[in-house]
Amino acid sequence: MSPVQRFTFDSLRHEYGLTNVGVVIQSYLYRSEADVESLLKEGTSIRLCKGAYAEPADVAFPIKADTDAAFLHLSRLMLSNESLARGVVRRLQPMMNV
Repeated sequence: MSPVQRFTFDSLRHEYGLTNVGVVIQSYLYRSEADVESLLKEGTSIRLCKGAYAEPADVAFPIKADTDAAFLHLSRLMLSNESLARGVVRRLQPMMNV
């Protein structure tokens, strides 16, 4: 998460007592795996999506197949026995069979 996102999230949870606040992680961002691992350790509710914005190639996967692979990897990470996964957003029918 960016410093601004982290500040906002922590403020809502700790300063305002909103313990039901979660985050959406865009799997096409390179930083997403580290974000998911960190958030799972905290027990944070995570919603995973592929990503919806045109980010530069130094920030996000520019090739759709790489985004799909990252989405599946993060989905498996979230659904592993060691995680506290909460939800996964699925957009493509073919991915259901993987």
